[in-house]
Amino acid sequence: MLAQAESATLVGVAPTAEAASPMIDSSRADTIIVTAIGDAADSFSQLITRHPTLPILRADLNANTVQVITSQQVSANVPDLLTALTNLSKRSDT
Repeated sequence: MLAQAESATLVGVAPTAEAASPMIDSSRADTIIVTAIGDAADSFSQLITRHPTLPILRADLNANTVQVITSQQVSANVPDLLTALTNLSKRSDT
């Protein structure tokens, strides 16, 4: 599907976040798309840590949903951390 999109360029496929990182770095990617099946929590953590400014799109191959995961870095100063926590989007029950 993405290979046919004119506005998107697929730069590679990797079995792990560790294997994907060099491709992400060399391609100067704008977005990371993860289509893993199963538990990919470690992959998300590694991707966010290594590429904190890139949004991650998690496409669930078994459902009709896409999850957008972003990261925001804040100062470790207590007032900044408390401000960041206060300004987080409120949790939705949907």
